Amino acid sequence: MQGVLDVRTYEQLGLDDLKEIRQHALVELDRFLYRIGNPKGKYVVYRDRLIVICLCQGAAQHFVDRTTGIKDIDVWFFFQEHRDVKIPDIKNMRYSVYVIFKNIGKKRVDFLKKGLRKDIIDTAKSTEPGEILSSYLRRANTHTSQSLSQKSVIGLYPDKVFGKAIWKI
Repeated sequence: MQGVLDVRTYEQLGLDDLKEIRQHALVELDRFLYRIGNPKGKYVVYRDRLIVICLCQGAAQHFVDRTTGIKDIDVWFFFQEHRDVKIPDIKNMRYSVYVIFKNIGKKRVDFLKKGLRKDIIDTAKSTEPGEILSSYLRRANTHTSQSLSQKSVIGLYPDKVFGKAIWKI
């Protein structure tokens, strides 16, 4: 039996909804950089390595096709990998919270992080965040890249990618 939080909703997502999701993502970015790790703040080395924050999986696909529905919200943070401080691949440092959104109600938001290797970043046609992520989705041949490339990806941050389909299915 499904709980109320497992119910798929079909409310349309607009830019105001993306702004609300982005605001929660920026709070999570602060938590990741300054308040976690051993020692605390271990991941502060990623402060200047953020490439892009994106809405992925079902919620991103719903933003594009308006029919998929939303069960939960997956927000991914992509960084240029640091050679000495790796972001663990195990569960992509998933951190989940429940949020009551104005339009779609209470949903679980999963925040996930991924460090992209320099060679993957260097294969991008430009240094634009969307192009770097598209290059990763096309070329990386990892479980994560293959999984994420099966649905649309919508930019949340920085502003130049906000609301844009970085990867469209």
